[in-house]
Amino acid sequence: MLRRLLPALVTVAALVAPAAAVERMAGVTTERVVVDAMTGLAIGGYDPVAYFEQGKAVEGRDGFEATWDGAIWRFANAGDRDAFKDTPDLYAPQYGGHCVTSAAKGVPAEGDPLIFAIAGGRLYLFRGETERQEWLKAPERLTSAAEANWPRIREALPE
Repeated sequence: MLRRLLPALVTVAALVAPAAAVERMAGVTTERVVVDAMTGLAIGGYDPVAYFEQGKAVEGRDGFEATWDGAIWRFANAGDRDAFKDTPDLYAPQYGGHCVTSAAKGVPAEGDPLIFAIAGGRLYLFRGETERQEWLKAPERLTSAAEANWPRIREALPE
């Protein structure tokens, strides 16, 4: 039931919330895996393996794609695609590409694939640099809170 009500609740909250709160809610999302609305690609079409291999966000290329967790993922080359297919849980961003700091606060917010960190062999995306800096000050605490909140957040998001 909450799954059906979430978009309406966000809309109502936006109507009655102060301007600062509305601005914070602008990144709220309703998808379990962050998918670019224009292209339909997970994490904006960036190669999730490249974050680990090259230490930076690298755009995937047409023709190097895989489907996983209900989303289309794009890669820079066949090797990255094959590595992802073998162990997608290792390379996919945590929380479906949602911002880890926002998830720690119990809110689903789209992560920006250009603002990221790798810690403990995992890829984390952030809504903005402010959220990334906040997380860097207390990564264990915020990641633990995100882990605790994520099952409830994920359940409320449509598949």
